[in-house]
Amino acid sequence: MKKAKILLLVLLGVGTCAGLSSSQTVFEAARKGDIAVLKAILQGNPPLVSARGEIGRSPLQEALLAGQSEAARFLVEAA
Repeated sequence: MKKAKILLLVLLGVGTCAGLSSSQTVFEAARKGDIAVLKAILQGNPPLVSARGEIGRSPLQEALLAGQSEAARFLVEAA
């Protein structure tokens, strides 16, 4: 299932999934610690690594607040 979601993101080339905007998806992936999806999103739209959500948090902040240290490390390296 995860591979299908990543393939969909890559094929669309816009970093969207399930009707969410690309910036919402990057925040969701960060909160869930889904590095594969983060990687696919950022390959298609690298500036999203420093995007700000509705309440001003970055994907890195979302990952840290959710306790997703591996995702946080990935986002630091991607910045």
